[in-house]
Amino acid sequence: MDISGMAAFFCTISPRSWPYCLAAGIIVTFLGLLLLLEPGVSLRLALYSLGALAVVVAAIFLAITALLSRSGGLPFFLPLVIGVMMIGVALAAFFWPGVFGGILTTIAGAVLIVGGLGTALSGLFSPSPASRKVLFVLSGTIILAFGLLVVLRSELVALVITRIVGAILLCLGLLLLAQALYTWLAERRATPEWTGITLR
Repeated sequence: MDISGMAAFFCTISPRSWPYCLAAGIIVTFLGLLLLLEPGVSLRLALYSLGALAVVVAAIFLAITALLSRSGGLPFFLPLVIGVMMIGVALAAFFWPGVFGGILTTIAGAVLIVGGLGTALSGLFSPSPASRKVLFVLSGTIILAFGLLVVLRSELVALVITRIVGAILLCLGLLLLAQALYTWLAERRATPEWTGITLR
């Protein structure tokens, strides 16, 4: 991951880019510190945000249900079911965030286990060169092991991943701030452009 390249990209979005770069650096640095120093709080806030998003999605689908039921057109059963499910997701995220997070982590771990096992088996039984078989089996085994770790030690894995993401965001935020300072100093030292001025 080229973090310095990402910082440089953020700082070239406009001719006078240092204010945008400064604002982005402050926001990203704050998020990085929050994830790095308070991973538990960050995960809880992420679950609350997911619950708020579920409320918005539920409102949209329930509104669609109401419109379809009044018009008597397409069946409104499917959007009604999705809206009710989103309400359930929101309630779980707001009132039982620990249980809800555990369920999401278990589902993610199960997906990784199935994907890793499928990758390893496909590499083992596929008519491919030996090097490709080894690559598939090795990558599948790593994915499978990580999935088992996610299922068995979900809280530890979530905290470690959150801290890693926080460290990456912190580095990116500091680079953005440094780039903003460099751009600001470069603009101050630049020769002013005297155009459109007529001396009489």
